[in-house]
Amino acid sequence: MSNIYQIHQARMIGDLKHFRKKRAVNKTLANYLSDYGITKKDFYEYMDGVDKDEQRALHKILVDAYNFYSQHTADTDLQLRYDIEDVYYTITSNLRTLDQRYKFPSILTKYRQGINPVRALYFEIAECRINFDLKNSSHRFVYDIFLQEHFFPQLRLDIEYDIISLQKLEQRYIDIKTNYPFFTYPISYYHVQEMLKDFKKWADVYKDFNENIIQELKRKYD
Repeated sequence: MSNIYQIHQARMIGDLKHFRKKRAVNKTLANYLSDYGITKKDFYEYMDGVDKDEQRALHKILVDAYNFYSQHTADTDLQLRYDIEDVYYTITSNLRTLDQRYKFPSILTKYRQGINPVRALYFEIAECRINFDLKNSSHRFVYDIFLQEHFFPQLRLDIEYDIISLQKLEQRYIDIKTNYPFFTYPISYYHVQEMLKDFKKWADVYKDFNENIIQELKRKYD
């Protein structure tokens, strides 16, 4: 007399037989492994009513599937991380805000080597906004930069371009996580999020500085 299985048990048996034949873990089996692992107690309760010898035989396949799945996901996770890190490096190394036009030696000498020059300029502006004084040589230097006809429009466009690039990069991390739930976000993902916050803040500060300080000073001294 053949065994009568519950629906979830019949599915589990089918998934395990599929793994044994094809060496492939399907989604329902992967979900079980993620939720319960290979604990005998949980598996035997899940397969309650099934012949004990069959339970033991199925559990051995489950353990084999778990080891295979763990190694496969670890290898895949590592490869995904390598791939996205390459993309991260390419994008962050080619930001438009890293352009030579923003690298002012008199400003950069005040900050750590390798700082984004637009970030360094932002810090200078933050100081200028506290108490702007044209008699201060550093303040005057910043003022003269913004007097250049195309400087601020180009700066605004470059920041916006970099924000879009970083948003696309952030979405690539999210898409990987959606398609591969076991994928663990690397540190670079959180760095991208912090960079996006910074770039948006810079955009607002530069806009405010140009409109409310530079333009006011130009009207005053023209």
